[in-house]
Amino acid sequence: MLKRIAEHIVPPLLLGCLDTEIAYAAALQIATQLGDAEFAALGPSAVRRAVDDRLTGGPLGTTHIALEGDGTVLVHQRSQWAAYVDGQGQTVASEHAGTPVLEVGWLAAFRVVPLVSDSPRANANATKRFALHGHMRHCYLDTLDAGLKTMLTRYPSSLDDDIAHRLASVFEKARIRLEPRTHDVRRSRTPLPIPHDTARRMAASATSATGTCARPRAVQITTPSQASGVRGVGVPALIHEQLAVSDFCDLCVTRVRQLILKSATEEDFDSGGMQHQMATPRFRFYNEAIVAYRKDIPESLPPPRKYLAFVLAALKYSTGNCVEMALTAAAFAQLKTQDFFSMRGHHSDGVKAEIYGPAFYDPQLGGSADHFFCVLNLVVNGHPYKMAVDPWMWNSMPCDAYLRALKDHPMPPITQPDTLFVTEKDMTDAINHPDFTEPVRSVFNRYAI
Repeated sequence: MLKRIAEHIVPPLLLGCLDTEIAYAAALQIATQLGDAEFAALGPSAVRRAVDDRLTGGPLGTTHIALEGDGTVLVHQRSQWAAYVDGQGQTVASEHAGTPVLEVGWLAAFRVVPLVSDSPRANANATKRFALHGHMRHCYLDTLDAGLKTMLTRYPSSLDDDIAHRLASVFEKARIRLEPRTHDVRRSRTPLPIPHDTARRMAASATSATGTCARPRAVQITTPSQASGVRGVGVPALIHEQLAVSDFCDLCVTRVRQLILKSATEEDFDSGGMQHQMATPRFRFYNEAIVAYRKDIPESLPPPRKYLAFVLAALKYSTGNCVEMALTAAAFAQLKTQDFFSMRGHHSDGVKAEIYGPAFYDPQLGGSADHFFCVLNLVVNGHPYKMAVDPWMWNSMPCDAYLRALKDHPMPPITQPDTLFVTEKDMTDAINHPDFTEPVRSVFNRYAI
């Protein structure tokens, strides 16, 4: 079961290291903590010390694992008790039937961090080393019972300090590097904020014709736990496979947006729907950078070398529009597909990437649609999947549903109600040619970490 949990944890950790083996090793470290009796008992033990062991019976424990889009894995431990023994020896339960008399919860965060060499002259080509970091974000205690509140206020040490101190000891034994505590507002998880005004684009394309919302970019796994370890509810094999496919496509979107931070068309769209060209200084700066590096790419280059140069320039300057993002997503998928699914316990035959664009595209024609995205053709455990991956829109979903969403929710002038998106044959042939797929690994090794 712990290995299955580790497989789910790998995708966000990959964002910190781009190395599947390192991410899987870190995921196993985190999963091992979930099975460690001392880690599982941190909250219950602290509460028992605070109330002189007056709680009756074992707690109902739950562990929630949230996978964040910024590469962080959040582990939320929660324990609930039904009753306690008061000063007169009477068993006291909650006044509200079916609710706990006391609940304690705390949140730990984990991430993979590259180790910085002590030597300023370290070889840039040396093997990169990483460490698993962790810290406690916050702790909370809930009870409506006056007697328990009195006992807890008399406790000489604060509950969160008690848990944090013992968590540091657990991390030291597990060789997890302890980071200073943060002081987040109490909540079960901290979602990654959506930069700029991309919420508009996500809302526009997040609903299919059937009204089904697209899967969010963070996944949550829930496992009921006991103080002695973890037990989980099995996931049907096909559902587990489908989740793996969705996770992989989400990873492609998130990683590309981390690598390509600046987009002229995004800035123009967010500043006024592209109705006022050259509207902001940032647009001018981003646009000049993109125009400059595109001009530096010789027109005489064969298409595979030409589009490889697009990816290299976008990564080098962290700047690109939808074309660069689509090409980079295709390259990332080609590099990571087999390792990703293998670590999840699935067999993949690799990926055939396509670039989709408008069937009738003329950049000189005002009002025409101007948008490109990546489509991944995957075969996982013998089952075919055709997934749209659109980093510019911050979205991924089955290709048919995405095409319907683009049609039902147009965003002029990026997309129009009558825009027909089809495979862009020249770009698709180029990105599947060995002159693109083989050298692109060295491009990522140079610029993507």
